Amino acid sequence: MLERYTIKQWLILATLLLLAVAVVFIDMLLFPGTILPAVVYAVPVLLAAYLLPPSMSVAITAIVVILVGVDSWVENSPPWRFSLDVLVILIIGYLATLLSMRIKEVAELAARAQASAEEAQLERTRLETILQQIPAGIVIAEVPSGRLTFASSRTEQIWRRSSTRPINIKDIEPRLFHPDGRPYSPNQVPLARALRNGEIVTGEQVKIMREDGTWGTLLINAAPIRDSKGNIVAAVAAFDDISPILELQERREDDIRMISHDLRNPLTPIMGQASLLQRRLAEMGLEREARSAEAILKSAQRMNSMIQELVESARLEAGLLELHLEPTSICQLIHDILERFGTEEERARIKMECDSQMPLVPIDRERAERVIVNLLSNALKYSAPDTPVTISAEYHDGTAMISVADRGVGIPPQDLPHLFERFYRARTGKRIEGLGLGLYISRLIVEAHGGRIWVESEEGKGSKFSFTLPITPHASGTRHDGALSPSF
Repeated sequence: MLERYTIKQWLILATLLLLAVAVVFIDMLLFPGTILPAVVYAVPVLLAAYLLPPSMSVAITAIVVILVGVDSWVENSPPWRFSLDVLVILIIGYLATLLSMRIKEVAELAARAQASAEEAQLERTRLETILQQIPAGIVIAEVPSGRLTFASSRTEQIWRRSSTRPINIKDIEPRLFHPDGRPYSPNQVPLARALRNGEIVTGEQVKIMREDGTWGTLLINAAPIRDSKGNIVAAVAAFDDISPILELQERREDDIRMISHDLRNPLTPIMGQASLLQRRLAEMGLEREARSAEAILKSAQRMNSMIQELVESARLEAGLLELHLEPTSICQLIHDILERFGTEEERARIKMECDSQMPLVPIDRERAERVIVNLLSNALKYSAPDTPVTISAEYHDGTAMISVADRGVGIPPQDLPHLFERFYRARTGKRIEGLGLGLYISRLIVEAHGGRIWVESEEGKGSKFSFTLPITPHASGTRHDGALSPSF
């Protein structure tokens, strides 16, 4: 029990006891024949209620009552006076205890409130520090005024503001435009929609006229901030200036056009003239010269194919290649490909297995054929001439899966994770011409359709390449009539 109280509390208890005894002795010595009012005796009780724990306060009250009884006996006061004094002391002690407890509760609540306020301020400072370090513009607007309560330093850099005065959503609305140049109507900018309607805006491109008169393009995400009851109290927007990215894309498009036009155009007359020369030399019986002309033609065709691969991979990466989706029978597509694929000896090696119950699949026929032809060509190149190559198509879990399997040399395990990367060539020991873009382009085409592509291989036993195509059109990245949307 003793360990519950501090030395300070014990000293206060002793002091109050001495005070109570002193009051009694003063009454007996200085005011003989009278009894001091009960309020005077209650002074130690009042002080104990405020300074000491309840148990010590009760002890002081009991001791004071005993001392009052002694004083009454010495002074020979009537019993009713003793009872009245005790009643007054107990009432004062009880009320003082209640008041002291209430004061302490209020003090504790105030201390907690102060601690909560300090913690909230610390959290706000920490959050603002984190937001300031994010390499994107961050703004927060409050309800209902739309006033910006926070704007990161990156925001000021993107907007190129010269003024430090607080701004409102309405101040920036006239400076924001749709990508086609149309101005936003009132309350339709992404942050305003999140604030007014609770809309979550993701990846919206917005043109901005900065305060210094220059133009830029922002990629904006916005979302409402709700309280515990679900009411919108604010909204936050995160954005970045993608103008440099768009400029690089435009330069890449210029490079693609240059490669497609300036490099491929000279090849057309070379291939035409080489083909004509080869036929004329063959008609004249000059076989050696005809073979030389044929070598020129094949080399020009390979160069044209490599340029086409470079152009196509660049277009796929930039999201510039259009996918024209149409419901297609995969079995019929494979059958059509095999009818015109390669030489007669190569076609004889290919075995087709297809699920005839497979539903129609929305695909770009030309691009899907490019993937299948590439996988078949690789299977034939990397396997012995007397081994079969199997192409199969099956349907399960809402997707069509096409696989091409061979019994070739296989692929080393260390090469498998990199096989679909740009310009990567597996170390199979065979020298194969090309840039190493075929599987990379195949992956981009399959992913643009919403599918995936992978390989299973074991050295010395062969490889199996598979890819999937969803039965329902892929929503993000393709349209039935449009182009792949660029993503950032």
